[in-house]
This record gives sequence, structure tokens and C-alpha cells, in this order.
Amino acid sequence: KKKKRLVWTVLGESPMRGPHVHASVVHDYVYQTPDVDVTRKESDDLYYEMCVEHGMKPFKARLMWIALRLFAVFHYKERVWNL
Repeated sequence: KKKKRLVWTVLGESPMRGPHVHASVVHDYVYQTPDVDVTRKESDDLYYEMCVEHGMKPFKARLMWIALRLFAVFHYKERVWNL
């Protein structure tokens, strides 16, 4: 929890406010729903794209994406791939 707050403080953003709120909700849903056939990287990439699409500057969206790649790994629910 402290890591999350540190990242939010450094980036000046809360994941539930601002132009990236939609991206945060979708990203968190995908991370927590093993039935969704999306990899962690695909989910993180979608987050970046949605942030930019909803008005966040690409540089800031990239910083948020980097924070996801570094710290969100512990929240991703592993998938059981039905191939």
C-alpha cells in the first residue's frame, strides 16, 4: 500500500481521478479476472493507450505504464490458458 502511495505522489496522480480513471478501472478488472484472456503486458499496454486516448500526455502515460510494469506484478491473477 505504501508503494502505491509513493508512486501516486511522485506522479501526482491517483488512479481513481483524472483522465486515466477509465483506464484504471479496465486495467484493474483485467488484472483481477483470470477468465479474461489478456496477458499482463497486454493489459498494461491497454492502460497506456486508454490514458492517452482520454487526454493524458504521452510522457506522463508512459511514466504510469512504467510504474505498472514495476509494481503491479503482485496483483495480477495468473491465467489458465485453454489452448
